[in-house]
Amino acid sequence: MSGKRVYVSSTFQDLKEFRAKVNEALQQSGFELVAMENYPAFDERPLDKCLKDVASSDYYVGILAWRYGFVPDEGNPDRQSITELEYHRAGDEKIPRFVFLLDPEADWKRKFDDQVTGEGEDGARVIRFRELVEKRHGRACFTDPEELARKVLSAVQRHGEKERPPRPAGGNPHVEDSASQARFVSASVEWKRTAVPDATPRRWVAYVNNDSNAPISVELVTVNTRASELKIDWGPIRPSETSDYELEESQFDPLGERPEITTRFTDSFGQSWVLQKGLLKRVGGKSV
Repeated sequence: MSGKRVYVSSTFQDLKEFRAKVNEALQQSGFELVAMENYPAFDERPLDKCLKDVASSDYYVGILAWRYGFVPDEGNPDRQSITELEYHRAGDEKIPRFVFLLDPEADWKRKFDDQVTGEGEDGARVIRFRELVEKRHGRACFTDPEELARKVLSAVQRHGEKERPPRPAGGNPHVEDSASQARFVSASVEWKRTAVPDATPRRWVAYVNNDSNAPISVELVTVNTRASELKIDWGPIRPSETSDYELEESQFDPLGERPEITTRFTDSFGQSWVLQKGLLKRVGGKSV
């Protein structure tokens, strides 16, 4: 794992402390950091160099709060921010992407919120970008720099474990079994912040993430609070993909308690599992 290049993409002024913690954690763990801090101007950094640095990296880490960021004038017909352009370049280059979103419940300075300052089409552009990455990668939220650093480091290290090649002949081969695949499945209920301004600009969304390198079949997802329960027939999820289901406000109050989620799925080995409150239990067996 040592020596892998990680490109950390974000706006700068609003996320300076968060970036510092992430950079420190990655460097201490032996990763080579590709840092915008070394550029002459952080938010108005040179586009060509940024995209070249993204393309030469092994991993892309995106951090999104509530600023869309600087939009370069040249070579940018879609008028996308440099942060979004970096995200798409990583995808074009087939570089593994890990994206982390500031939790909508987290306290945040108003001067760093486009919906307050009026930048980025009054916040519509950053909300659209956040919704795009949520749909593709699921919801991985953070509230403080230390939590973000832990989650970033865990994500890139876990991906490195999946990339690990078989051991040489004479040793035990590295073979992914049922339990190891199941540990790469997660589920949560998170807020989705909507682009329509109103008194409650959010609703609950159920997410099931399959971070393994093989498909799973999700038979049933149960979402419940003390007052409501919903059973959802889900379906298959391909490797390294996320599936989501938007909950109706009439059944799950956006201002109420966070619903709990229970997921029953079958891995690629034919073993069924139940995942509830972070506890993974083999159907017909013990927790792992």
